Amino acid sequence: MPTLPTLVVYNPASSAGRTKQRWAELAPQVRGVLGPVQVHETQGPGDASFAVRDALRKQPHHVLCIGGDGTNHEVINGFFEVGSTLPIAPEATFSFLVSGTGGDLGRTFPAAHDPAALLPRIVANDYQPLDLIGCTYTADDDSAQFELIVNIASLGMGGWVCRRVDRRPKGRMPADALFFLTSLEALVKTQPFSVHVRVDDGEPRPVMMRNIVIANARFHGGGMEIAPHAQTDDGELDLVISGAFKPLPMVWVSRLMYRGRAHEHPLITMERARRVEILPDTDDVFLEMDGEAMGRAPATFETLPGVLRAIL
Repeated sequence: MPTLPTLVVYNPASSAGRTKQRWAELAPQVRGVLGPVQVHETQGPGDASFAVRDALRKQPHHVLCIGGDGTNHEVINGFFEVGSTLPIAPEATFSFLVSGTGGDLGRTFPAAHDPAALLPRIVANDYQPLDLIGCTYTADDDSAQFELIVNIASLGMGGWVCRRVDRRPKGRMPADALFFLTSLEALVKTQPFSVHVRVDDGEPRPVMMRNIVIANARFHGGGMEIAPHAQTDDGELDLVISGAFKPLPMVWVSRLMYRGRAHEHPLITMERARRVEILPDTDDVFLEMDGEAMGRAPATFETLPGVLRAIL
């Protein structure tokens, strides 16, 4: 049996509603390996964070998330009190099994697709330190808010695309096709964004960009390997800036991004940092975190090395 009691959190709305059936299929296997587990079916936005916080305030748990990247985002934030970067229960552990539209975090961690590989690791408490990104950003009501990011955040086209995807029915086409087609729409309907970027203790520098990515892991946008060198335990962020592309060249570059080769183009730059600040010149530089539309710049991102124990 696992060292810690297990809380399963699943989002029945993810994967166009198919995750409820996914959990029904997984439940006998999960219980067969882990024994009795607590189960929480989320009821709406923010509920996963609330459920995890409530459980961890009482005692440390292993939290197994079943859903998409947005559910992972909420569960990860539930390991912390709102606005804090200190875990509620430092001994608590996190893992996940993929069942969502994009599933980008699972592309970095193959065991998230294979219960037979993941569940024995949970029993053995075979955890590793996981970096997170702390982000202070501007909400749509102009207030300053704080969130934790486990995978990737992006500003510009990425934020625009996520807002658009959120308004569209899920499950009618593959995630990579949905994000790719919406990205083409963004190229036509948006112009390059003007921002200033401050990296670590440097001076802000002006940048005209289509998109800025702050990465902890490698994939976003339904399989786009935008940060091929990112590692979730190196204590650094990967900053990827896509310059002021015109629409047709950007379509070609998108093909490179899906193959992990975006850095081959001269208008795409990559660098490592511990802190990144994005200062926009307009108020339409929208932000997404872990595939969820979430406010806009100004925004500041800081690495939180090894702040969470994860079984992945």
